Amino acid sequence: MINTWRDASTYSSGERGIVEPRIWKYQTSVQSLEVVVHRKHQLEGGFLSCHAITIKDFPLPVTDLEAAKTEAIRYVQAWLSRAFKALP
Repeated sequence: MINTWRDASTYSSGERGIVEPRIWKYQTSVQSLEVVVHRKHQLEGGFLSCHAITIKDFPLPVTDLEAAKTEAIRYVQAWLSRAFKALP
């Protein structure tokens, strides 16, 4: 689904609904622009990855999942805005 967060975690048999999701993906209307918020084993907080703009494992300054999703979108928007302003 476009412009919606979805759980992209992989689960062992019977874990879905019991184990907290580890990977959330947000697919934008631009096909190649996918924002990913994920957790790393034994580390606090969330991390941002967005392959289209070469961001990988960027630490987000929040620990709450919903706040991490919001911060990830805000960060990507700011990055894109700076990139477009730099164009001649």
